[in-house]
Amino acid sequence: GLAVRYLARYADLPWNDPRMPILLFTGPMTGFGGVLASHIWVMTRSPYVLGIADASLPGAFGPQLKKAGYDGLIVHGRAKRPLGVEIDDDEVRFRKADHLLEADVDDIREALRDRGGVMCTGPAAEKGVAFSSLAVDGWGASRGGLGLAWASKGLKYLTVRGSRRLEPASRGGYDDAAEKIRRLCAASPFLLGEHGLVRYGSANLLDLVNDRRMLPTRGFAKTHFGHVKAVSASALEKQLGLEDAGCPGCPVQCLKRGMDESPAPGYSALAATTALFDNPDLGMALEAFDAMRRAGLDPVSCAVTRCLMEDLEDRASTMTERLEWIDRLRRGDPSAAQSKEGAAALARHQGRPQSALHVKGLEIPPFDPRGAWGLALSYMVSTGGARHGRAMVLNHELLRKPVATDRFDLAGKARAIKLGEDRVAAADSLGVCRHLLVACGLAEIAGAAGAVIGREVSAAELGRVGERAVYRERILQNRWGGLEAKEQLPALFFDSPCSEGHGADAPALPRQALEEARQRYYRIRGLDERGRPTQEKSKELGLPWSV
Repeated sequence: GLAVRYLARYADLPWNDPRMPILLFTGPMTGFGGVLASHIWVMTRSPYVLGIADASLPGAFGPQLKKAGYDGLIVHGRAKRPLGVEIDDDEVRFRKADHLLEADVDDIREALRDRGGVMCTGPAAEKGVAFSSLAVDGWGASRGGLGLAWASKGLKYLTVRGSRRLEPASRGGYDDAAEKIRRLCAASPFLLGEHGLVRYGSANLLDLVNDRRMLPTRGFAKTHFGHVKAVSASALEKQLGLEDAGCPGCPVQCLKRGMDESPAPGYSALAATTALFDNPDLGMALEAFDAMRRAGLDPVSCAVTRCLMEDLEDRASTMTERLEWIDRLRRGDPSAAQSKEGAAALARHQGRPQSALHVKGLEIPPFDPRGAWGLALSYMVSTGGARHGRAMVLNHELLRKPVATDRFDLAGKARAIKLGEDRVAAADSLGVCRHLLVACGLAEIAGAAGAVIGREVSAAELGRVGERAVYRERILQNRWGGLEAKEQLPALFFDSPCSEGHGADAPALPRQALEEARQRYYRIRGLDERGRPTQEKSKELGLPWSV
């Protein structure tokens, strides 16, 4: 919420204008430990998506920034040479970073190991790859081109260490609220069950998504992967020997690493390197994941773009050829010049814009929308492009929590998506991990938030915070143009059904029903029939009006 408020001041600038800020904000609950909140929010205008590039980043960076005495950082300008910024409590140092130019994510992390939390880009961002990512403590953690926006400022890395002790306004109230949330998490099989996030990380979703005929295979030509057991979470555990690497003090520990301390892929990266390429070789998949992570590439956009290349060339590549392409992206080889702009741009260059699988420029993640119609609608209306986490609709369509809904029925989905977006935006604004929303609602989170800031906070107030943030994003997106025409799914999903089998068949998406649901969403969100914000709704939410 705070980040998008600041970004609105610079909305009319191009993404690479030196005055366009990169915004890093902790939430009021970041740094208070345990299962609650360790996240930091990073936001700027996207280099290649219609809208905002942003990410909720886990790990030690957010708590360290808070303990150094900062609620947030606003990064302006452009360095003439590679630059590092190091924060130690009240001291801020600017360092020459020429020696880290073209260094990969692991080399940078090793060079700065004693500096606290580390946020950086990899070499792909320096070479102008649109779908480059930010890395936090060695983990690639963002979509939408945050890495390229960061590199455009000449900023190579940012480190932070803090020594202040953080105390909530009411220690007893906070401990009580946190204990209630822990109990709810303990009762959630998805979080802390035998096969939950606590054991496998989000890779535990692979089998379930495959069983529901929602796992994109062969570049979305199929939605069921026959070799899933060879690359499943249990196979990953056997190959790597998974260890916890999540946020400090959190019992869920959704991030995992191998015995060699290298990060292990979560669901999206695992699906993108296996099923999406019809690749049953887990070793090759891990090699591809590691190559993308070290280069600072978003694995989903990278893989979907590569699939499009092969579709345009009408041939399948070997995993070795794909690894060579990743290396060319990393080095800035001219042969990769067209593909480095992402799938939508590549398809336009080739004269086949309809062949790119994206929404608002962001490539579709490996949850096929034909298998969950609410998910399909959420992709269409999301302010960040095709983001499955923007409304967390898979919580009830796939995980059946907190209330199960029919994944092939759009009744009530427009309202559920609006409320889901508000809840997620509120959690993001607090610094709370979205996984908590599987187990608890805003009422439980509000109790903890009130104990931190020292006054009563209600679920309704948090919902309003989220609603204001989402609506302000819609205002910005409208200023950047062409919203309604961009809120569409690729034709593939309306023309072809999902793979069949075992009673889990999924038809093609119903075009007319989805259009009607989109119009319902617009009305519920307080937008006009073209998806544009209105002066009346802006006034109701207390937001400044602009067109």
